[in-house]
Amino acid sequence: MPISENPLRPPERTARLQDKVVIVTGASSGLGAAVAMVLANDGAKVVLAARRQDKGEEVLRRIVSSGGDGLFIRTDVTRRDDLENMVARTVERFGCLDGAVNNAACNLRSSYFNLRDLTASLSGAHSVQHCSSP
Repeated sequence: MPISENPLRPPERTARLQDKVVIVTGASSGLGAAVAMVLANDGAKVVLAARRQDKGEEVLRRIVSSGGDGLFIRTDVTRRDDLENMVARTVERFGCLDGAVNNAACNLRSSYFNLRDLTASLSGAHSVQHCSSP
C-alpha cells in the first residue's frame, strides 16, 4: 500500500502535537518506530529510545528527512541510569517532556519464555513514568 493511502500516516504534516515533546521507548523498529513517525508527522518532537543504535538512528533520519525534529538516545529500559539519562537529555535538548509511549518490551514469541525479561519489561515502563514525573 502506498504511504499516502496508509490511514495511520496522513499524507500531509499536521500540527495536532506541534512542539510537544514525546519519548517513545522501543522506537528502533516495528510499532515503536511507526508510532514515532506518526507523532513526528503530527508535529511532535520525538525522542527515540532503544537499545539498537543503528536502527534507532535510521528511524531518526527518516523523521528528520520528512521535516520532523527528534533525538535518538541509546536506552535500555531495564537500567535505571539509562532512563534517568534519557529524561535528562530530553529536557536538556527540548526544555520539557510532555509525554511518553512505553513501547519497549521483551520478545514473548520466542520458544524460550523468560519471566525475568517480562518483569524487566514491565518495570521498565513503570520506571520511565517515574523518572519523567516531576
